[in-house]
Amino acid sequence: MKIKKSLLKSTAICLALLFSLNVMAQQNVKGTLRTASGEPLAGVSVSVKGTGKTVVTDANGRFVIDAPVGSTLVVTSVGYESRELAVTGADFNEVMTAANSTMNEVVVIGYQSVRKKDLTGATSVVNTQNTQRLTSRSLPEQLQGMAAGVAVRTGGAPGQEAVVNIRGLSTVLGNGNPLYVIDGMFSDPNTTVNPNDVESIQVLKDASAAAIYGSRAGNGVIIITTKKGKEGPMKVSASGRYSSSMVPKRYDMMNGAEYVATNKQAYQNAGYTLQSDVATYNGTNTNWADLILRRGMIQDYNVTLSGGGRNSSILISGSYLRDKGTLLGHNFERAALRINSEASRGRFKITENVMLSNSNRHSPQQGNFEVGNPWYDLFNNLPILPVSDPKYITAANPSGYAFGSNSARTFSRNPIAIADLWKVKSNFFKILGNVFLDVRLASFLSY
Repeated sequence: MKIKKSLLKSTAICLALLFSLNVMAQQNVKGTLRTASGEPLAGVSVSVKGTGKTVVTDANGRFVIDAPVGSTLVVTSVGYESRELAVTGADFNEVMTAANSTMNEVVVIGYQSVRKKDLTGATSVVNTQNTQRLTSRSLPEQLQGMAAGVAVRTGGAPGQEAVVNIRGLSTVLGNGNPLYVIDGMFSDPNTTVNPNDVESIQVLKDASAAAIYGSRAGNGVIIITTKKGKEGPMKVSASGRYSSSMVPKRYDMMNGAEYVATNKQAYQNAGYTLQSDVATYNGTNTNWADLILRRGMIQDYNVTLSGGGRNSSILISGSYLRDKGTLLGHNFERAALRINSEASRGRFKITENVMLSNSNRHSPQQGNFEVGNPWYDLFNNLPILPVSDPKYITAANPSGYAFGSNSARTFSRNPIAIADLWKVKSNFFKILGNVFLDVRLASFLSY
């Protein structure tokens, strides 16, 4: 009898443990987060409470995270109330509520500034404190993941322009880029503009923007305001950032001897005569990926002087950016100077904004058959071909760069030769500025 009771007790304990393990079993929890107007929320942080597990929602507001049934998900995003969601095993479809503090934010919509809670159109206010924590080459790159419905694509090459689409691509003809307004002027905030000079960013997403800017606002509007001097003693601030990048994973390529053995077997099985460079293999072993790929780096330095009195203020900033790409021969550098000033007397106020920028981009010529594609060539070229050799020297090839021929057949180009022979340098010098006078005709009216 005692044995039976002991056996029953052990069985009950085992069942309880199995039930507990089943309850705590990890599973993929899926969900979608949206705003009150139904727009997907990108860049929202979703974490399992009490653990280090955290994911971020994608451009469609979706997330997937491993979490046990009975645990709690903590959802946080800048400008929205934090949420705690109990995991029951079902998918989530939640609406995030804007934080009360953000409803009093002032939003610039072109012809006036209004409080966000009084605005009926679809807008987003981007927190520049978050964007300036990122090491990026241009302002459009900094917008990635910072506003719902704003998609940013870039190839990552030094000096390459980013493509921004608001609420998807609205046309198949021409480009779908939004209209940019910088300090009241239509301009493109490409890589020639220093993103560290930006004070605020507003994104107008819906058709109401067309009432202000016309047909040019068909793809949305991004309004950018740069920093101004503030009342007080002159302040000097400086910052320097350095980051590095590399290709994390590469294909495990054949060496020269392995390629020769495989190629010989293929040709012999097919009954073809061996290529002469394969038949007379001399031990050459070229790893093209090691030669064309390198550790990239970005250096970004900024110095700002600002200050002012009761009736005037000024801000002067200088910056230098250098970007060395992970591909050989790809580099970009930019030097920029900005001077923003403001002075008022009585009913009159005059404001000046000016920016000077000089940038240089170095890259091999690309986009046609002759120069090929380095990402294809570096993994597809033959390891038995040297980078260069005296036997290849001719009047048309004085450097003796190796290339495919009937002796060693390949559809790839020599990426080292392309980086040396097809150099392209692009220089951009840009001046962007305006001066305007504001006259206050009455307490409620200014021109």
